[in-house]
Amino acid sequence: MVDGHADSPRPALADSSPALLENNRRELRGVLGSFATGITVLTAGGKLPKGMTANSFTSVSLDPPLVLVCVLRSAALHDLVLEEKAFAVSVLCAAQEPLARRFADRGRPRGAREFEAGETEPGHHTGAPLVSGALAWLECALEAVIASRTAGA
Repeated sequence: MVDGHADSPRPALADSSPALLENNRRELRGVLGSFATGITVLTAGGKLPKGMTANSFTSVSLDPPLVLVCVLRSAALHDLVLEEKAFAVSVLCAAQEPLARRFADRGRPRGAREFEAGETEPGHHTGAPLVSGALAWLECALEAVIASRTAGA
């Protein structure tokens, strides 16, 4: 299904012409963009906290309790999570869209100033900032790290 209809003609995916590949990327982005997802702010660090917006968050298992988050190696939060071996997740509500946009902005202030746009309190277990007014919070211990096979990711 390219445009959501089973009877639509399907492009030849084996054809690797640049125009077709770009068209397929746009279509794929459109399809994936129509999938509703929650927005979270991932945080780590107590004294020198860092955070980032992430919609790459999913439940893996209830028993044992496991979640999956995807953080680029180049993200400021990546090395801190590895160092702390812990992080927190704040599941944002619709009214917190400005906060989600702030933590997605690479040009935002860093360090403690990063958190000036919203109220937070330190998590009891990790010390990582938890966003006040969020729908839910999780404090997580790092269980495993799975490196991407994609170069530079």
